[in-house]
Amino acid sequence: MFSRRPDHATQVRRRLTRLERQGERSAGADHGFAGLLIATIAAAALIGISGADVEAILSGHVRAVDAISLALAFVFVLGMNRGLLAAARNIRRSASRAEPASRVDLAVLWTVALVEALSVGYMFWLLEQPTSLIQWLLIIARAAFVPPIAVYLEVQVAHPIDPRDIAVEAATGAGLGMLQDYVAIANDHTVPLATKTQLYSAAAAPTAEQAQHLAAMQAAASAYQPVQLLGADGEPLRTVATNVPPKPPAPSRKRTAPAEAKRATRLERLRAALADGESLTVRAVARRFRVSVGTAQADLQAARGKSAA
Repeated sequence: MFSRRPDHATQVRRRLTRLERQGERSAGADHGFAGLLIATIAAAALIGISGADVEAILSGHVRAVDAISLALAFVFVLGMNRGLLAAARNIRRSASRAEPASRVDLAVLWTVALVEALSVGYMFWLLEQPTSLIQWLLIIARAAFVPPIAVYLEVQVAHPIDPRDIAVEAATGAGLGMLQDYVAIANDHTVPLATKTQLYSAAAAPTAEQAQHLAAMQAAASAYQPVQLLGADGEPLRTVATNVPPKPPAPSRKRTAPAEAKRATRLERLRAALADGESLTVRAVARRFRVSVGTAQADLQAARGKSAA
């Protein structure tokens, strides 16, 4: 039902694995969204460049000029987006190697991004036909930010291991090791009690009153001095402690008055039966008076002794 907690070595391996793979899933998701945005940008650019040709083909009025224009526009859009992706990947590769990005890659990336932004803006203008200043501002903002966001997502890489990560992992491992050592010291019976008390005081930071209680407990425990007793053969018998108050005496098990009265009644009846010549056995006495066999035997002996006297 409950899973077993992994040991320290397994926990360290898992932490190191997570550290090596940090940012991989996030970077993969960013690349997927970047591809989706670039495909959307390509469709917007195709509509912006050859919107009339697309409309003519969809309406059934196909002309050779329209088909050629649409094919050229499609190839042009694919080439621009391919160049955008190639430039973004080159920049990402340079970033993963801690190298500066190439100027050619930067120029291609931002030039294509500018053209794509204009194409997206033109598509929004065709589809929405803005009539107010707010609509114009929204179209400009979306057209300006969609290509850079796609590029930003495309250049994301897994996070490298930096000195801060190393420091955190080293501090975590050292803290776990110290904790294990402290626990081992606290559970070691050979370590003096004063050392354990000092360790607890340093860890718990008790108040003045609590510190006094700890000191009193330590002084009381220090009074315990075990003494080993040896037998005639030199073997240890048992261990006792000095300065320990003796145990209180056990309460006496005297018979109470009702028990004595019942026993006196039984003895009188037994003596009367013996005087009448009745033959009595221990079991018969036990059954008659509903007592144990031992009690019946003691009572029968007492009655016979009294009768003989």
